[in-house]
Amino acid sequence: MFHKIKWHYISDKARNVVFEDLKLFNKRGEQGVKDNNVLERLFDAYNNYVFNKYKQRHLGCGSCVSQVKNFFDNEYLKWQKKES
Repeated sequence: MFHKIKWHYISDKARNVVFEDLKLFNKRGEQGVKDNNVLERLFDAYNNYVFNKYKQRHLGCGSCVSQVKNFFDNEYLKWQKKES
């Protein structure tokens, strides 16, 4: 069954906050720095706006982090295309 997710209905301001966290997380990752504070915020956004799926213990799960990061990376690309 298809369920609409809140992500499609949040404000641009809330979406931009998530995208700023995503950019910061990606930048720090490229520098070899693991930022758990930013990762926690991305997980919170995923749980609030997409699916309430991940708990605190999932921050160390590589596939969980990849799923959250990939979702927001793809949404950021869609948003950039829409804005241009």
